Amino acid sequence: MRVAICTSDRSVSLQNVASGIVDVLRGKGHLVDLLLFAAADPTIFEKYDSWLTVMTFDVVWAVPYFFVTRQARTHGVRALFYATIEGKPWGLWAREWIKRDLEFVACSQYVKRKLAEAGVKVIAVVPHGIRVEEYSLAQSLGRILRHKLGFTDEDFVVGYVAADYARKGHPLFAEVCKIVARKDKTVKFVVATKDDGLVAYSGCENVLALDWFGKAPRSDIIALYGACDLYAQPSLAEGFGLPVLEALASGKPVIHPDYEPLSEITDVNTSFRVPVKAVIDYRDTSPTMGGIMYEHHMYDPSEFADILLQAKEEVTKRRDELARLCRRRAETFEAEKVYARFEALLR
Repeated sequence: MRVAICTSDRSVSLQNVASGIVDVLRGKGHLVDLLLFAAADPTIFEKYDSWLTVMTFDVVWAVPYFFVTRQARTHGVRALFYATIEGKPWGLWAREWIKRDLEFVACSQYVKRKLAEAGVKVIAVVPHGIRVEEYSLAQSLGRILRHKLGFTDEDFVVGYVAADYARKGHPLFAEVCKIVARKDKTVKFVVATKDDGLVAYSGCENVLALDWFGKAPRSDIIALYGACDLYAQPSLAEGFGLPVLEALASGKPVIHPDYEPLSEITDVNTSFRVPVKAVIDYRDTSPTMGGIMYEHHMYDPSEFADILLQAKEEVTKRRDELARLCRRRAETFEAEKVYARFEALLR
């Protein structure tokens, strides 16, 4: 089977997902090309039997990717759109052909539900996958990085890796950090982010904010997971949540607001869940706004802080056991297992 995997050259996370699918399909003997553009040159479709677009379901910014997927179908190529979305499609009424002409694979049950509610045809759910073996050195790399960053053996380190979008919830998590600082001086936070994310933690003495997002090599991010005692995913909206899965593969339990898709990735044995108090629709009003009505899952920062401190006690007592449970959970998302489903879907 000759397969094209098409994604954006601007999103590292989407490229990582697409590359994982490429590797799995090539391992099964298929001829696979990774295309980091959405050019609809008719001659390109002559090269392929199947086409998979890996992209966010954004009816403003992703229109070229919807269009190239439809063009592939028009030229007789089996074409699917592997989608993520962090809320509800906005503006789909202006792009009715997307619902009419395309078939979608969702990366989570949450995404499937949001797309189905909008009348989009979802034929399968395939979660994002990772190669768990890549995280086998997280602990040893983490020990080195932990001391390089200035943390002591007595510190309980909580990590977070995220861009600086509003949906990543940095200002609210900064409130959590401040509350924890008043209650337990041994808890320290390390946040790999950028720009506005860095600003959010400027008043937090117990937070080391690193300008790493999109800049640090992959090995440093894996080391960061390993340097943590607990991983936090305080984001308000997600379509999947790959850092949660990466933290589990690194043997780290996760504290997160209790909403799908985060609760699809973790289970009760590998997570500490913070109740969601309200779900608020949020749409960016900047000139660069897109076609998603984000669903922000709001939590009480005081409650998050209390559960985090409870998690500290649990992790301290059961560190090795929790590490085994986390890695075992991550293995259910092994790329070879989950992405193998595309072989049948693309025929």
